[in-house]
Amino acid sequence: AAPVAPMRIVVIGTGYVGLVGAACLAHVGHSVVAVDSDERKVGALRRGAMPIYEPGLQAIVAAAQANGNLRFVGALEDALDGAELVFIAVGTPADPGGATDLDAVTASAARIGTLLRAPATVVVKSTVPVGTTERLQKLVSAELRARGIEWRAPVVDNPEFLREGTAV
Repeated sequence: AAPVAPMRIVVIGTGYVGLVGAACLAHVGHSVVAVDSDERKVGALRRGAMPIYEPGLQAIVAAAQANGNLRFVGALEDALDGAELVFIAVGTPADPGGATDLDAVTASAARIGTLLRAPATVVVKSTVPVGTTERLQKLVSAELRARGIEWRAPVVDNPEFLREGTAV
């Protein structure tokens, strides 16, 4: 099979799903920027400290940082330039009533809509209820329209099926 051309990818969130996804995408040759609003976590990741334990992850992250395929930033505006795919991999905890808290996912989608300067596909990796992707598509599209932008940024869902200890 012919090699796949490397893509410019942004991953929002460096929890279990986001960090493993970003590292593995960088490991196979894509240019990945992982974004997290927790500056302490970003600094630790830049130094090679892992916030989670996953066999093989630290070595993959170190190699991808060393070859320039993976970097960590604290602000989305520092990551989106030239992005072709933007993964949303933020937490969706249950609220006190047991419903999924979509605040971080919704905020990420709105921010993407306000910051994108060129077409990109938004990929929802966070665990969300049925119908969320359609709502996020409307939100991103509304943000783009508010800026007078004509092109679309499709929003798609890519459910996660990671198992801790074997995610890499």
